[in-house]
Amino acid sequence: MPEDTPLADKRGPPQVDFLLSPTAPSFPPLLDDVLKKSSLDAYMNDVFTVPASLAGVPAVSLPAPAAEGRLPIGLQLIGQFWDDRRLLAMAERLKSLMPGTGQGE
Repeated sequence: MPEDTPLADKRGPPQVDFLLSPTAPSFPPLLDDVLKKSSLDAYMNDVFTVPASLAGVPAVSLPAPAAEGRLPIGLQLIGQFWDDRRLLAMAERLKSLMPGTGQGE
């Protein structure tokens, strides 16, 4: 997006405050699995974080409660353009509400 684009044109729909998505398309791999994977596999595991980075919107990843016998997954919270403060405040609130992450206990 050009630098001189007005802020109002950079923001998404006004009825959308945040988007919540997984940080990665799969569960966290074990170390042995990581060592066996190619560079492309590692890149593909980051594919969900790329759109926010390319769009220049704020995003943060939070640990989600782990399922029994699994490593915790990450949740990505994406905010509106130039709305970093509200995004971080919401991330803090979500983190405080999630049991099993070591944050809200």
